[in-house]
Amino acid sequence: MNLFPNPNKGEFTLSFQTQDKDNYKIKLTNTLGQIVYEENLNDFSGDYSKKMDIGTYGKGIYMLSISNSNKEEIVKKVMVY
Repeated sequence: MNLFPNPNKGEFTLSFQTQDKDNYKIKLTNTLGQIVYEENLNDFSGDYSKKMDIGTYGKGIYMLSISNSNKEEIVKKVMVY
């Protein structure tokens, strides 16, 4: 999973690639554990890239996770200043 730029002012690009066709969930949570963004990718494989704008949620630290149907998860910290 690539996330750039990080830290940022609320706008960043998320990208990842997978060869394994699976159901993936992208989730962004704030420091209170509240979900501010969620996306499901069903039967997905290949390249994913999305420009995200979370500037309206304010400055702070967010956790971005990608998980699959086997509950395997990758988590990265997003810092918005």
